[in-house]
Amino acid sequence: MKKLILGIFVLAICFSCSNDEIDSETIITNVDITTEAIIAQQASTAINGEYKGAINPVTLTPQSRFNTNAKGMYHGIIVSSDTEIHGKIWINLENDGKYNAIVVTNTDDKLSFFGNMGRALSKNSFSEITFVGERGSFVYDVSDYNNPIATAVVIDGKEGYIETVKDRSDQRADVALGTYVDTDDATFAGTWDLMTDGTLDPIIGLPILTQTCTVGPTGAMFTDMTMEPFDWSCFVGSVQTFTPIFARFGDPNNPLSGNEFWAQGQTLAIGDTNASYSIGVSTMVSDANGETVGLFNVDLTGANPAIGCYVSFGVQGVWEWNGRSGTIAFDDDAFMVPPTRSIETIQGFKKALQGYK
Repeated sequence: MKKLILGIFVLAICFSCSNDEIDSETIITNVDITTEAIIAQQASTAINGEYKGAINPVTLTPQSRFNTNAKGMYHGIIVSSDTEIHGKIWINLENDGKYNAIVVTNTDDKLSFFGNMGRALSKNSFSEITFVGERGSFVYDVSDYNNPIATAVVIDGKEGYIETVKDRSDQRADVALGTYVDTDDATFAGTWDLMTDGTLDPIIGLPILTQTCTVGPTGAMFTDMTMEPFDWSCFVGSVQTFTPIFARFGDPNNPLSGNEFWAQGQTLAIGDTNASYSIGVSTMVSDANGETVGLFNVDLTGANPAIGCYVSFGVQGVWEWNGRSGTIAFDDDAFMVPPTRSIETIQGFKKALQGYK
């Protein structure tokens, strides 16, 4: 059974964890002298949009020699339990000889963290890497570098969550920050983030969506890493079933050179009740039909979709659960109006779709 993604919906579950603020001094007492020295010498909050002390994710890229071991780069999301802090995180494990991390929030605040070497379990495996910054701390474990785990996350004195994936030179990780809300109840809301580890769909060659993460009013995070294939029944030819896609404009692995985010008809098992959601942004469909967001049940193969096959909700995503329903929105340039591509690019992709079954 799939993990619950919409954690706010499980109202019957009692959470034993308290969301009270945590004394930051308690967190720092377990940091060894190496990390304390690094903090004293280097830690500083980014000012005026500059990256101070820690990595600059714009310029630092993963080294290929670390693609198959625990060192290198990791990328993901960070959220405080009250969702007031919501951002992307890049973690550097000796990719440039140092151990540090940077958080860039959805309000463009930049938070630096600095770490020790942790405990070497083997040549390519580390655990208990403690990162500390002026506004928080967390412990990172890459005993399995394909399944990195962050614990004891504290930011601005609050409990938080970090979810990351390995970032490789030939398979770049990426995330998109999102939120959701009940259409009729503005208090029923939280974060909704998308992640890809860069794995390419074997047929159409676009990165697939590999994980979704959500935090709601209960203060708990729930993740889902089981994406269901979905059907677009009005596709012509042999095109019928797709894997959810996460492809950003500018991604070298995106042959369309546009924004393609497809996750239609996803079903979430929540106890005895199922939740469903759909996300859709497509430059290709925008080119053909003049729409920019909310592209659902779309016939990608023709400029004139068949009746009943093309529906635009005017939003980037929708969800339903137990009589509730609402929308999903993403605070990311990739979900804005997509750039227009050439007719040759679109036609080439349509041809590739014909082999997708």
